[in-house]
Amino acid sequence: MINLGLLRDRRRKRGLTVREVSHAMGFSSATGYHRIETGRAKVNVVQLKELARIFNLTWEELLGDA
Repeated sequence: MINLGLLRDRRRKRGLTVREVSHAMGFSSATGYHRIETGRAKVNVVQLKELARIFNLTWEELLGDA
């Protein structure tokens, strides 16, 4: 399971909005990433790789305990 708290913390520390992360991931609206960050959407391998790149994290960090 993805460490949702880490996603939120990293996004805020980097000064990024949900809309900016959504855009960087290729979503057409902020809802795409918001659903991931709130645990309402599952993440596929491509999205996991993109999240790791955006937040400069390893897969292990993303998948660690919340």
